[in-house]
Amino acid sequence: MNLIAKIISVVFQPLFVPVYTLILLLTSSTFFFPPVYKLLLTLAFFSSTCFFPFLFCVSIFSLKSLVKLGRKERNSIYAVTFITYVFCFYILWKMYLPFALLVMFGGCVFAVFLLLVINFFWKISAHATVMGCCCGYIFLFALYTSQNLIILFCISILLAGVVGWARLYLKAHTAGQVFAGYAVGLLPSLLSIVLFV
Repeated sequence: MNLIAKIISVVFQPLFVPVYTLILLLTSSTFFFPPVYKLLLTLAFFSSTCFFPFLFCVSIFSLKSLVKLGRKERNSIYAVTFITYVFCFYILWKMYLPFALLVMFGGCVFAVFLLLVINFFWKISAHATVMGCCCGYIFLFALYTSQNLIILFCISILLAGVVGWARLYLKAHTAGQVFAGYAVGLLPSLLSIVLFV
């Protein structure tokens, strides 16, 4: 079970989940983009939100230590991730992305900012935060675009539970830190629903 929990933690590493979510939304019936545009969008998103932050993490910490970092070690990672997310938001805005996707990614930027601020005082689960974002924005897209994404939404909730279990099983976080992470991840999407839907 320990190996399974570690695999889940790596596969659903916080840097990867936003990319998974974008690919799921682009391959659903929600948006009809030309294949070349989808590819460019995915590459821009991947490089800014995953590749460059991951390079920074590996240059500072070993791959093994990335699975379980302390609160202080996370500060620099969250700061760099926040900067790259802001840069990515600017790129996506210049690509004339649909408003719904801009709202989604703007919420992700806000969630990373909250992680950074909270982490100065208390360790919180980034895994749970990104899974909360994933669930919240799939639900938001279903409302915003009137698309039937119920199966995708149910799968995201199930995966969020599995990821939370993995972090608890590995004793990387307490239950409070995991549930707080879900709350921080859901907050931007709930605000988006109130403001834009």
